Amino acid sequence: MSRKKKHEDGENNVRLDSFVDILTCLVGILVMMILLASIEASQTEILLSTPMRHATDKCPLFFECRSNQIFRIDLERINARFHEELNRIEVRAGHSAREILPLLKDTRINEGPFILDLSHALVGRILLYPGHDVRGMSLDDLNIDNFATRGATASFKSLLDVHSPARYMLTFLVRDDSYSVFKKARGLAWMSGFEVSYEQIEEDEPLKFGLGLGFSHAQ
Repeated sequence: MSRKKKHEDGENNVRLDSFVDILTCLVGILVMMILLASIEASQTEILLSTPMRHATDKCPLFFECRSNQIFRIDLERINARFHEELNRIEVRAGHSAREILPLLKDTRINEGPFILDLSHALVGRILLYPGHDVRGMSLDDLNIDNFATRGATASFKSLLDVHSPARYMLTFLVRDDSYSVFKKARGLAWMSGFEVSYEQIEEDEPLKFGLGLGFSHAQ
């Protein structure tokens, strides 16, 4: 009788060590997978779409982004300087088209942070090249934690403050070395309620605008 009872007790004492080991390994693998997924998700960049250009009744404010700085393109002032210089050249050439053309070809004027090129004036186009030894507006100290503060952003933010988002939109002409400052400026513009568009500009490519006060597109 005692031998049978011992046999029955042996059958009931099932060892679960192997099962527990397998279960522990599975839990460890799941924990590692969750940790890796969390790290990867925290490093994933969020892409925010900005239109290249779109139809709008708002007046564009143009900015060039180069050398990781922002330069305001004051088109009204540039347009006035262009016509002033063009009139001076016409008088100098005695209003002779033959004499005007070579003078226009060789005329470059320092205008703020830009060099105004008149070589394409007869086809109705203003060319702007980057000026030498000029400094623009820097947003180096701007980050996600101080987005609403002024500091180094004062000049750009102050410029936004004197224009109405209901009337104006911002167009950034972005060179290859300045996407960082563009994204920061875009963030400030969005926070201030402005529509934003942009165009990509090659490193040595001049900025090209049509003549007249009604500037609508960079070309």
